[in-house]
Amino acid sequence: DDDDDDDDDDDSDPAEAFVASLRRQKDSFGRGQPLRRPNPSVAPPSSSVILVGTAVPGPTDFEPKAGRILAFEGSTLRSSVDVAGAVYDVVVWDGKVAAAVNHAVLLFDAGLRKLACYEGFVVALKLAVAGPFLVVGDLMRSVTVLQLRRERKKENAGSDDDDPQKVIIEEVARDYDANWTTALADVSSLESSSSSSAAQAAQEISGLENSNEVLLGEGSHNLLALRWKRKGGTVETVACVHLGDLPSCFAAGSLATEVSGTAGVLFGCLSGRIGCVLPVAEDRRAILEDLQRLLVARTRFLGDLDYYEFRALKTEAKIDDLAAFLDGDLLETFLDMPRADQVAIVGELNNTHSASRQGLPMSDDDDVQDDQDDQDDAPIVSVDDLVAELGDLRQQH
Repeated sequence: DDDDDDDDDDDSDPAEAFVASLRRQKDSFGRGQPLRRPNPSVAPPSSSVILVGTAVPGPTDFEPKAGRILAFEGSTLRSSVDVAGAVYDVVVWDGKVAAAVNHAVLLFDAGLRKLACYEGFVVALKLAVAGPFLVVGDLMRSVTVLQLRRERKKENAGSDDDDPQKVIIEEVARDYDANWTTALADVSSLESSSSSSAAQAAQEISGLENSNEVLLGEGSHNLLALRWKRKGGTVETVACVHLGDLPSCFAAGSLATEVSGTAGVLFGCLSGRIGCVLPVAEDRRAILEDLQRLLVARTRFLGDLDYYEFRALKTEAKIDDLAAFLDGDLLETFLDMPRADQVAIVGELNNTHSASRQGLPMSDDDDVQDDQDDQDDAPIVSVDDLVAELGDLRQQH
């Protein structure tokens, strides 16, 4: 009898596992508003809807073959739908529910009725909404950018569907680099506020100029900024840095209780490390890049590692130089240096930029020439100004 009981236990249904969730206001469905993740410290209002994605792994499944999407209003389950796989991520896209389910992206209406499907991924792991676009982070194949297209349905008198248009998901662009996705964040649809202001942060620090950008956490411990072009359907890497740790999630905001400037993008790593991407004004970039170069030359790194070699992008397919990102940890070491060293470094900065000024064409006007001479004699930056600027950046996180 005991053996029979054991066999019954082995045949029991596998437990349903929580995989992904998202809270949204009810009135946002059907209006095509971009995704904004809520502040977790604020209690959800009664009008909010919580979307939960689950997986039901079988004992012999290579990957889950069953899962569900659940819609809760408060603590009440309002609707649910069964899907053929694990729901790895769920977002609201163009007023509809988009879910990453195994190798596909499924689209549902507010009542969780299936509208469209786009397949062809190894594992559709992460989703990010960038305005009208949906960016899909594939486990092994970097990102794919999708958009919705609507066409009029053929007349069907026997159909119960009142919507005269058919929704189709189509590909806009694809990254052909073999980046392993671990985290994904849109930086174009977030507002410039303390709760969601990553767009300006990522655009300024990495030189991004339009709305088609995302940040990608990559499986070889890299952080990348990607931009796509509709013409040609390509995605390019515009900024990259090796973190030395596995980035696993992104969140807009700051760890500081009071943020004096624009908040940025936080990222969490597998080891428990927390980092952030902060905005840097374009007119200050050249100064800070030169400061970083001078600090690298004066710093002896742990294990005598070559700084630029360590920070270079490293994947299984290639190695690229550090591009666009500035190293905030390194820059902030300037604040802890003796005053004499700070003065020496600022002197080198001023000499470098004074030499570049002298390369500019001279004016024939005497008054203008006098002004140029005065500007050439004036220091580009002072120690106190640089300390204040770096101190402000430090306080933002």
